[in-house]
Formats: sequence, C-alpha cells, structure tokens
Amino acid sequence: MTLCESKDYLTKQIITYIGNKRSLSSFIDKGVLLVQKELNKSKLRLFDVS
Repeated sequence: MTLCESKDYLTKQIITYIGNKRSLSSFIDKGVLLVQKELNKSKLRLFDVS
C-alpha cells in the first residue's frame, strides 16, 4: 500500500531544515518498495541518520 501526502504537505513547510526529505518521499517510497520486493519481506526496518 502506498501512502499519498497532500500537495500542500509536500510543498509548504512551516520550518525548512537540512535533511528534509518531503520532496523525495515518492522516490524514497519507490526504493523501499523495490527493496521490500527483492527481499520478499512484508515489513522492513529503516533508520535515517541525517
């Protein structure tokens, strides 16, 4: 299942900071789904170090 954010959430930020990944969420989602499929896993554990 893919989650979709509203356009306002992706384009209007209250606070801008280094490491903000809102604009990359679609790209990241596609990558996570690809890894999930390749590993044949229903769940993944992720960690963002930025």
